[in-house]
Amino acid sequence: MPASARASFVLALALALSSPAVAVASGRPAPPDTARVFQLGAIEVVALRPQGVAALEEQVGGHALREPGRPDYAGALAQVPCLAVSNGGQRNEAGLYLRGFDLRQVSLLVDGIPVYVPYDGYVDLRRFTTFDVSRITVAKGFSSVLYGPNALGGAINVQTQRPAAVLDVSGGAAVSSGAGSESYLSVGSRRERWYVQAAGSCLYQRDFPLSAEYRPVRAQPAGDRLNAKREDWRSSLKLGFTPRVTDEYVLALASQHGAKGNPPYAGSRPGQAVRYWRWPEWDKDDVYLITRTALPWASWLQGRFYYDHFRNELRAYDDSTFTTMLKRSSFKSYYDDPTLGGSLEWALPTGARNTIRASVQAKFDRHQEHDAGTPVKKMDDLSLCYAGEDTWRLAGPLTAVFGASYARRRALTAQDLVAGRTVNLPTGSNSAWNGELALVWDVGRGALRGSVARRTRFATMKDRFSYKMGTAIPNPDLAPESAVHYDVAYTGVPLAGLAMRVAVFHSRIADLIQSVDHAAMVDGAPVSQMRNVGDARIAGFEAGFDATPWRALGVGAAYSYVDRKNLDAPGVRQTGLPRHSVTACVEVSPVRSCSLRVSVSGHGERYATSTGLTLAPFVTVESRGAVEVVPGVSLEAGVANLMDVQYELDEGHPEPGRSGFAGLRFGFTR
Repeated sequence: MPASARASFVLALALALSSPAVAVASGRPAPPDTARVFQLGAIEVVALRPQGVAALEEQVGGHALREPGRPDYAGALAQVPCLAVSNGGQRNEAGLYLRGFDLRQVSLLVDGIPVYVPYDGYVDLRRFTTFDVSRITVAKGFSSVLYGPNALGGAINVQTQRPAAVLDVSGGAAVSSGAGSESYLSVGSRRERWYVQAAGSCLYQRDFPLSAEYRPVRAQPAGDRLNAKREDWRSSLKLGFTPRVTDEYVLALASQHGAKGNPPYAGSRPGQAVRYWRWPEWDKDDVYLITRTALPWASWLQGRFYYDHFRNELRAYDDSTFTTMLKRSSFKSYYDDPTLGGSLEWALPTGARNTIRASVQAKFDRHQEHDAGTPVKKMDDLSLCYAGEDTWRLAGPLTAVFGASYARRRALTAQDLVAGRTVNLPTGSNSAWNGELALVWDVGRGALRGSVARRTRFATMKDRFSYKMGTAIPNPDLAPESAVHYDVAYTGVPLAGLAMRVAVFHSRIADLIQSVDHAAMVDGAPVSQMRNVGDARIAGFEAGFDATPWRALGVGAAYSYVDRKNLDAPGVRQTGLPRHSVTACVEVSPVRSCSLRVSVSGHGERYATSTGLTLAPFVTVESRGAVEVVPGVSLEAGVANLMDVQYELDEGHPEPGRSGFAGLRFGFTR
């Protein structure tokens, strides 16, 4: 570890720990604007007091979702303690580690509807902008069984907006380093029995500047990052009908188009190939209907029905000119993946202290893939999940939440190409049980939670059937991974102006799915295979505070420690996850219309490869100022990575150096 990096990390750690506690967020938390939250998009444990809900889940909302320089899910989620944003550099995809679990193992939902690429099992978080988002809820470890299957390490639910007035208009525009620009506009109207909202956004980035500390290599000179262009367009329309206070019916349509490059490998590992890849198409179209209907005995029925269509084109070129595709490594690949699904949830209060909920979910995924000039191969999965949950107020301040679910996934079709013709591969099916138990104790101005939960994840289509361009063999009989989570957490406001959160957790993973090298010999060459290799353990703690000592000053800090080990193969390192993460923030508002914020974020050493290659720790500083020029109109500007630190989240893929941004935002209602 370089001495300068070690000193910077220790400085950030000392800054966070020098305060009386450690933080919930990297900045002062803005309370969500609940008037604009699309409440039907929530999946929540009912019959809990607000402090009890806060002990189970964390939220990102309000101002933090539309700050210039943080326009997508990756930027918004980077504030959450024990959540580390990752960068799959070889595919230029933003992912995450939530208490050590990656995005394949954490459910991502929008308005309660699962979102992912059927074949890979996860999505690129940078393709999703936050301009039409009202709130993001993060459940770590313990998560309601009503989230559905594959929430092995937790769940993240993104709730969109709905209008708050007869006329509700908001928008903004910003520019940033690397010829970046972003703009959005949302217009809505809310009446007594109906509402409508339309929104659109555009995000463009030509490249980004590298740090002056970056050491050039042949594939990537100093200056601006090559082939780093991104372009993301999104539009949405929401129509709501509210015939009664208790009933609501909403039809939503959303369409997004993305295009991106893949910056070349800029490391020094021997034998690591440089890819010249571009994605001219990364598109998703969604249609969904969400309903809530009151029934007799104070019960209600909620339905979610959706259709999602993902289309993707990848072009692999010969060299950095991006003009020819003559080499064997060059190709055009196409994905065409529709998903059709739905769920029904029924809730019944059984007295003043008890609420029972039950749900059934079904989903059909189809993956269709081909390279230019070759036949289409197809894979189909059918998933079912049955869940029940009971919230029971035992006595006084003590509430119990317990539930169970049964999930089953069946592969209906699996095809591959052999000698230019499609052939059917063996299919398989799996089933799994999940369970949960939490005790929530209201303690004055906060809540104490103890919980245990069992979660599972089914192997993705790629895990089960990919040949990885001839370097692997399929394994259709992969068993689901399972994890048992133990968690103790406190959240509350012990003093006026001071919010705190502390959590200790331990997770034991069984049937861990991992690639095994030299699993077999094919045509005289060794190939790998995805297998259930054994057990792993994740343990750690997090703590934090946000405080407002007086009106003009806000401070916050956060620290998290996560340790993950492969118990059956200790020599196989767990990649991408820093053990230590720390953030600290100071915000000054000399007058109500003006504020200045300085944030520090530090991450410790992490493994880049399973064989032990490490990435250096780093600390970044961001400064940001805002001024309200007239009511409803504000200007913001700032600098990210103020100290121009050179750092990487994936070996050979440097992150942006010092970058500036400035923007305008407006909003009004009548």
